[in-house]
Amino acid sequence: MQNKMTEHTYINIMKASLDKKLRILDDIIEANREQEMILRAEETDYEKLDKTIEKKGACIDEIKGLDKGFQTLYDRVKQELSGNKELFEDDIREMQDKIRLITEKTMDIQAQEARNKEAFQGKVHYSKKEIKTAKTANKVAASYYQNMNKLNVVDSQFLDTKK
Repeated sequence: MQNKMTEHTYINIMKASLDKKLRILDDIIEANREQEMILRAEETDYEKLDKTIEKKGACIDEIKGLDKGFQTLYDRVKQELSGNKELFEDDIREMQDKIRLITEKTMDIQAQEARNKEAFQGKVHYSKKEIKTAKTANKVAASYYQNMNKLNVVDSQFLDTKK
């Protein structure tokens, strides 16, 4: 009986872990939406973009910790779950449903990431083009001023005073 209560405790912790992972995935989805808005804006706020990337990084680190803890608990109860499926049937079904939701959200995140990557690459390409245009304009302007300065310089002239 004590063993069954321990198993239920582990299972409840695993379900709570899955719930937390779902909330974190929602946070990542929201951060991706913010990132998309930043990248679609006419003027890109790179500080905001950096903050959303940092936020997603922290979420990913947290998910890695949850996954590791979940796996550790699962390894402890795996035999009991397999041996007494009927006893834990509702819990197993609930966890399977949560895992399906996690998979769906992960797929959504991957699609968002692909769109954001494409938008970011577009911004980088546009920025490179602008920089190249600016460099060319500066070069042309410098050449123009250099040539104009030459026009204003009167070369030394000699007067022939011999008659």
